[in-house]
Amino acid sequence: SIPHVFLRFKTRPKINWKSDDYYERLGIPKSSTQSEIKKKYYEIVKSYHPDLLKTKEEKEEGQKILEAVNAAYDVLKDENSRRRYDQEKSSPKFGFGNFDFR
Repeated sequence: SIPHVFLRFKTRPKINWKSDDYYERLGIPKSSTQSEIKKKYYEIVKSYHPDLLKTKEEKEEGQKILEAVNAAYDVLKDENSRRRYDQEKSSPKFGFGNFDFR
């Protein structure tokens, strides 16, 4: 077990929170199960929540990261919205943007 003193130095999960792809935002493969998605989401929230960060800059960045991650999780946590998202991402683009996946 890691002593409590060292837990704050734990590395943060690797994510690409600026990505347009929701799976990349969460740092998970498209084949992830609902349970894996939820687990990764909570791991990210625990690492980037502004209340847990020290400096003003970290808190501001944490807020931006969580906004992006929340948007991705809101779609991927529900199997129906996830299915619609996957279908939209796999179909050719014909200018039908701004689709609400919820």
